[in-house]
Amino acid sequence: FNYKDRARLLIILRAKKLGFSLKEIKTYLDLYEVDPSQKIQSKNALKAISHRLFQLEDQKKEINIIIEELKSLKKDIVKTLEHS
Repeated sequence: FNYKDRARLLIILRAKKLGFSLKEIKTYLDLYEVDPSQKIQSKNALKAISHRLFQLEDQKKEINIIIEELKSLKKDIVKTLEHS
């Protein structure tokens, strides 16, 4: 692998770890080849990152709601068991 291949591989691995789809990663990498100044790539990355952050924040809210519901349910079950 040359330097460019290793850089692409690191981008792919990091993007997958952050939850980006293969299609999104391909789009990002394709822009890397087309735009040597990387302005288009950077703008695209910023848009994708903002979208991913929005998705994760939404999931975080949902997870917090579920956690609270489970805690409440657990508390109710413990009370029921203690009184029976």
